[in-house]
Amino acid sequence: MTTHCKQLTDKCNCRKVRGQSMTEYLLLTAVIALVLGVGMTDESSVLRQLLDAFSLAYRKISFAISLPT
Repeated sequence: MTTHCKQLTDKCNCRKVRGQSMTEYLLLTAVIALVLGVGMTDESSVLRQLLDAFSLAYRKISFAISLPT
């Protein structure tokens, strides 16, 4: 096999590996979103608590920033 053919084969394999990792990342992200989203039927869900915590933190920091110095 010539050096040029070997380089092309290596590039092709590298692209497949990168494509596979992208697929794995998307699958994992979708599963996490599904797990968090499925339990959102009531007020005690994990996702609802997380969103409420972010909302409260934002309100607190907004209030602190708005105070006169």
